[in-house]
Amino acid sequence: MRSSGRATTRASARNAPKCTTLIHHVPGSPTDADAPLSRLHCLLEGVADVRESAARHSQSHFRQPKPHEVSAYTTRLLHTSQTTDDPAVDLATAELGARNKFGVTLLHKALRFPSWRAARYLVAARPDLATARDDLGRVPLHDACWNETLDWGCVDLLLARDPCQLLCADNRGHTPLCYAPRRSWPAWAQYLEARRAFLDWAFDEKRAPGPPDAAALALLPTPTPAVVSASSDPSDAEADFADSEE
Repeated sequence: MRSSGRATTRASARNAPKCTTLIHHVPGSPTDADAPLSRLHCLLEGVADVRESAARHSQSHFRQPKPHEVSAYTTRLLHTSQTTDDPAVDLATAELGARNKFGVTLLHKALRFPSWRAARYLVAARPDLATARDDLGRVPLHDACWNETLDWGCVDLLLARDPCQLLCADNRGHTPLCYAPRRSWPAWAQYLEARRAFLDWAFDEKRAPGPPDAAALALLPTPTPAVVSASSDPSDAEADFADSEE
């Protein structure tokens, strides 16, 4: 279910002024103490230092899609990546780096659908996709957070490539956790608390640059199963999130 608010076009989002704060007037805003972004700030004990550390260590970036990647991004491949039951077979010969002209990758789409099985395969086969931004500044984690029920092991795989993408703001200033539906908030609270040691490492401004090393990854707990939490009307959590064109 989507909200009935004014639609956001890709052009308007692309041209929106860059937000330099972490205060967002959307569901998931830090003004709500139970929102995942608020929980993250509380765990890390601060906003300004955490934001500075995230900017310093972030591994995510946008690059202009190459012609062969755009031509490989077909409706058939997109459908396969979202519906496959056996990605190792169905995507074995596919161009996994395929993306549309806006930089939206197969991983973005698989997570938004969602197809957790395909997403896990894509991250394993092409780890670079986990930190790929589209032209609106969105990483695949933005799409994963849109779901009410999540595969937390898959979220771990994304953060293992770049934990700082939790605070990766898109062109409208919205971080992935801003889009977490209200029904998922209790599960997000459990998830973040269980990974507190890993997050403390990730946002430590004194740590060495780069993705997590073996010692840091060892701080991640055994992945928990997908969880959905009961709540009120799920439409309460829906934000103005522009659909990505095929």
